[in-house]
Amino acid sequence: MKAGDHAGVDAFADEDAAFAAVEELKPNVVKNYNTGSEMINLFSTGEITAAVAQDFTLGQIQAAVPTVEWAELEEGAIATLNTVNIPTGAAEPELAYEFINFILSPEIQQQLAEQGVDAPVVTSVELTPEQASLWTYGADVIAGLQRIDYAKMNAAKGGWVDRWNEIFGM
Repeated sequence: MKAGDHAGVDAFADEDAAFAAVEELKPNVVKNYNTGSEMINLFSTGEITAAVAQDFTLGQIQAAVPTVEWAELEEGAIATLNTVNIPTGAAEPELAYEFINFILSPEIQQQLAEQGVDAPVVTSVELTPEQASLWTYGADVIAGLQRIDYAKMNAAKGGWVDRWNEIFGM
């Protein structure tokens, strides 16, 4: 989608132009990492100086390389979502609902944010500016996020993954 923006096209409507823009970036790509720890290792060894990442990795990256900074995108960051799911046919869905209520409780959300685990989703959580600096946090930041049309994304995903793998040889 971002390559489509770079090419001046809607990636869903003109996949060829979007993937041509991806292809242009290939010489600048050192590695497509598979895990957060792999990305942190690449930073700490100096193999990379920039990466696409979610906010929950920032604290870990800065622990390895204190000079790393978060780059704010002029057009706003893409909203990515964590989910907690209860599979169809789960043995004890009531316990799963209790767990979801537990992790979404204001007290636990506050602790998770303060301890550097994850950004809060409960709006009553209050963080200091230092605590908030790790997270997608606050009404202005949330309002500036770019939303993804997941129906379109899910419909395109299989073909996009194949094309990505063709470019990067995975």
